[in-house]
Amino acid sequence: MNIFKRIWNYLQNSGFYRVLNFISKSAIIGLMITLVLFFIEMIQSNKQEKVTRTQLTETLEGLSGIEQSLSTRFLGIFPGYITNICDLFYNIQEGDSVIVFEDVLYYGIKSRPEEFRKYNHQLLKHAMSGGHVLVAYYDYDVDSTAGKPVWEEVFHKMIVESRIRAEYIPMMASDRRARLRGANVGRGWSAMASVDSAVCELYFEKGKRADMEKFRKDIGGYLDSALIAGIDTTSNRDEAIRIVDRMCMSIDSLKHACLDKPAEKVTFADYERMYRGMSQIIADTYLHCGIELLPMNDYLTMSCWLVKPHRDEYQRPTEAILAFPSKYSSDEIGFYSQAEAFSDYITTMQQGVKEDNINRFVRED
Repeated sequence: MNIFKRIWNYLQNSGFYRVLNFISKSAIIGLMITLVLFFIEMIQSNKQEKVTRTQLTETLEGLSGIEQSLSTRFLGIFPGYITNICDLFYNIQEGDSVIVFEDVLYYGIKSRPEEFRKYNHQLLKHAMSGGHVLVAYYDYDVDSTAGKPVWEEVFHKMIVESRIRAEYIPMMASDRRARLRGANVGRGWSAMASVDSAVCELYFEKGKRADMEKFRKDIGGYLDSALIAGIDTTSNRDEAIRIVDRMCMSIDSLKHACLDKPAEKVTFADYERMYRGMSQIIADTYLHCGIELLPMNDYLTMSCWLVKPHRDEYQRPTEAILAFPSKYSSDEIGFYSQAEAFSDYITTMQQGVKEDNINRFVRED
């Protein structure tokens, strides 16, 4: 024990203890200084981050302002821009002319059912109040009167491409040719239609068995996208809303009649019946409300929605939304434009379709 006391007294007297004590106090002071510097740096960093965030927000707002000022700008990929179509139709004023070119009348019915209801309400309301609305669309009835076999009908091919896996399409064409040769089928409409239907059903079933889960989801997507969900039943609804409600109820009933069954029992013909039925319901509703229909016998790869102001309102620009198929995406891409070139192009296209229809009717007579 005395040895330890002597060692301790020696350390104290030799100054080593004072050195050790100084080092420990210096370490504490250094630690405190480091902590203070850290907090100062953190505060400055937060201030800088706020400044950077503010600058970034201002830059984005500036870019957004520049984008909104452009006469033509990108809107997005289908079905996102359907919301922009609704906004475009909400701004329709008395005397405006509306021109629509669509590949199918039920555009967006599965992907954006609420927007489908909204923009149809605006179209019907404008037409019923005396405004001019023209809707051009691919009509399978017009195409079939040309005497083409079912396989060559554009409407039929549209359904084939959307309901049958792409890798089967070449095999289907080869199978069809073999069946026509082997059975020595004549060129009559009914005989070729029978072969086409059989081929479609065969490869439709093949794809369904290969990926039944995906197929069930597709059926569920149509049945879940109910158009009548959340309908306002208050008495102050205008007549256009009532008509849209009746149209949507009929479409929902049709979808359930065609697809609401065990997935293994749904056929290609069920889908075809549903698509054609929806087109007919919408076309009948449009005609009833005074919308001018312009049926086309060829499939249109571009869709567009155009609002032309009344000729006396020069201060308002013509506005259009256009959707083009993309080479690099399975969906269409949408653009908004105020450029007069688009308006002129759409108007010219409208006149061309009308002239084609007149010439076709003359030839048929």
